[in-house]
Amino acid sequence: MKTSDEIMKAKSVHIFAWPFRFERKKSVFKEMVKKKGWKEKSIKKILNFQDPKANDRDVADCFMLHQYLSHSAKEIFIYNDICSIYDYPFEAEKNYEYYFKKGSKEFRLPIAAIQLHVYDYGVGILFIQVWNQSYNDIADIKWINDYGRRVSLPYLSNGELLCADELGICLDGSMVQKTDFKKASAEYSDRDDAKTALQQAGFLFALLNCNLNNTGENDIKVNPHTDDRMFVFSLIRDAELSERVEESQEYEKQLYSILFVDSSDATCQNREMRKQLFTKAVYPRWSDYGTLYGATSYSLCCITTDATVVNENVVRPFLAEYSYIASLVLAQRIGIIAFTAHSGKVVSGLNSKMNWWKSGIGFFRAARLSWIQKQYIDFKNRLLILEASTQEQGIEIYQLLQRQFLVKEEQEILDGKLQSLYEAANISIGNRLAVIGLILAAAALYPNLGNKIAEKAYKLLMQIP
Repeated sequence: MKTSDEIMKAKSVHIFAWPFRFERKKSVFKEMVKKKGWKEKSIKKILNFQDPKANDRDVADCFMLHQYLSHSAKEIFIYNDICSIYDYPFEAEKNYEYYFKKGSKEFRLPIAAIQLHVYDYGVGILFIQVWNQSYNDIADIKWINDYGRRVSLPYLSNGELLCADELGICLDGSMVQKTDFKKASAEYSDRDDAKTALQQAGFLFALLNCNLNNTGENDIKVNPHTDDRMFVFSLIRDAELSERVEESQEYEKQLYSILFVDSSDATCQNREMRKQLFTKAVYPRWSDYGTLYGATSYSLCCITTDATVVNENVVRPFLAEYSYIASLVLAQRIGIIAFTAHSGKVVSGLNSKMNWWKSGIGFFRAARLSWIQKQYIDFKNRLLILEASTQEQGIEIYQLLQRQFLVKEEQEILDGKLQSLYEAANISIGNRLAVIGLILAAAALYPNLGNKIAEKAYKLLMQIP
């Protein structure tokens, strides 16, 4: 993500992450992305001064990231192309803004960067980084976090919505992409508009296809992997709030509402439960210095002072390093869910009514399960790394994100499921081979029936699911 001088002075910085899955091979998907105009970013080339477009700040950020990541994480982002990184092809001299409207209030936030992470195993994440230099009130910053991340209708209503009324992208002050959630909700009863209301904001697909001006086609198809909310990174610089961090027990309710991306008061109104959730989400290592980190299943936040002393040791690391760590954990969770879905498809229909021969896991299903298991082992070895950083804070925040995303729990469930399917496949195939052996033995004992028995055995083999 960008760390220019203007961004470093901003009141707040927000990064919205839109995760998705794609069904094509990664090599094919990468070619499609490049044809659309996305510019591949090589951290390795920038570090070796082989990228003529990289400036001193880019080199410094990549150097910081390289020094912070563990060896395994460097293999993912820098050396082994497990995650390919692309920058959006902004038009020169154009001003891009992230826009949303809620009630009578409009928000326009300069877009600093749009980046695409394309992982092996069919996982992608689109990042939109905006910075706030105009809205100084903490209430406005909470609105940016909450309403800026909501990209689809959570429910139908002619009254108040949980999402913004309108959300989109402006180019040189003019709206080029807009989703009107209020209108979509009100007009859902019209069958022609029903499909639109169910979809996520159109600007996401336009960005992915580099088609903000609607001059081309949005033919890169992906499956969004989120509910009505994107994942959000939030860096807030506020002297008064930073002082309150040092007294976090007294101001726990307000800090909770920020870390859990509530637009106004804390959505948890039980003191004990709120305290438990807050303790689970917060990372308090630097709270006595007025800096607090917090992670939930849909956010990573940092609250710190507006003093310049924290620019290099808080602000830049959060933008240049933690976005990659959070990207990795998002990819891990999506990948695990994807493998769970693939294994489910292979064994779907096994409980339907079949004859004794077709029931169970046959040769072809077993072969597909074997392929999934092989891919999953590769996924675990390359992406489910033990540590993402060599620094204590990086290790601890990585582990905090994994806990909040239930990565370990989901992994254990998938491991158990695949092991059970593997054992079931072995038993089922063993039974089939035993039956085929008896048929062949009978054919040997009764030569006159040999041809008919062989023909029957062949037909049975062809019926194996």
